[in-house]
Amino acid sequence: MNIEETEEHKLLRDTVRTLLQSSLPVDKVQKLVDVEGWDDGELWDELSAIGLSGMLLPESSGGGGFGFAGLTIVAEEIGRALAPDAVVANGVGTILLEACGGAASPLLRSVADGERVAAALGRGARARTTAGGSVVSGRCALVPEAGKAGILVVECDLGGGPAVVVLRRGGRGVMAADAPTIDPTRRRYDVVLEEAEVSAVLATGTEAASALERARTAETLAAAADSIGAAQKALDLAVEYAKVREQFDTKIGAFQSIKHLLVDTYVAVKNARAAMLYASRAVDAGQADGALAVMAAKVLAGQAGVQAGANAVQVLGGIGFTKEVPAHLYLRRAKLNEASAGSTIEHLKGIGDRLEEVLAW
Repeated sequence: MNIEETEEHKLLRDTVRTLLQSSLPVDKVQKLVDVEGWDDGELWDELSAIGLSGMLLPESSGGGGFGFAGLTIVAEEIGRALAPDAVVANGVGTILLEACGGAASPLLRSVADGERVAAALGRGARARTTAGGSVVSGRCALVPEAGKAGILVVECDLGGGPAVVVLRRGGRGVMAADAPTIDPTRRRYDVVLEEAEVSAVLATGTEAASALERARTAETLAAAADSIGAAQKALDLAVEYAKVREQFDTKIGAFQSIKHLLVDTYVAVKNARAAMLYASRAVDAGQADGALAVMAAKVLAGQAGVQAGANAVQVLGGIGFTKEVPAHLYLRRAKLNEASAGSTIEHLKGIGDRLEEVLAW
């Protein structure tokens, strides 16, 4: 299978990178992280204007039809820019909607037109049927975009099995509170549901389980790609600094210890990116090893992201810990990604379980 980017993929990457460099340069991010409740509405509008709000939808639904490969390209550029990940969270929600089939069709057009959607994939809610319909109660932790999305797609338990339901943010019984994390460049929300009214039940049982699995795959790949983008920029920052910083009248990049540190990081980032590229293509192609490839990519990307961020801080020395340079932001971003969409330990266990199945067969 060819994992090289197509001309369409290269155009998508160049377009997103150029827009982010123009609208949200890193020095602007460094200033904004200290502004409480800073709004990403302008950036969202610009990304939506070039079609990213519906990038994963088929063209017949008004989308771009870029698939998982497109999602990882955008997520990598978002991580590289230390940008808010609204468009990526929207992509995960879109995949969940689309996977639910015809019941979600009325919502997909509004998503393609720029209405934000958030997916609460935690198993923290339970639905019950009432005389007037269905209501949901529970708590979903660290949900991206839940504070701003117009559409909230929630995983819940309904009648003893999984279900996917739609809630409207701001509706009765739906409350989203800021949930501070180690990463100040993105917003996460704790969603508390108290007898929240369900707008629609999109899927139940095996159909819901299949849709949720596809959404989790998107979430995992996006976290991996975001880590790789941040890792590459952290590595670039460290390399550039090593070329100009002098100690004992010598560029520190000439020191063997620094060389080894940077080369090890380079190899880790390249390996993780190759794994991510393969995983996204395998999922798009429906290959049998897609799920295993996604878990491997998440593990490698999580490790590479933290390694690159930590090593950038170390190479920069004293200023690496300060707000004057973004090294610590890359590390914080990688740390949150490593813990999101399944931790490294969880995915390693999943890989082990798959290998046991193969060996038993």
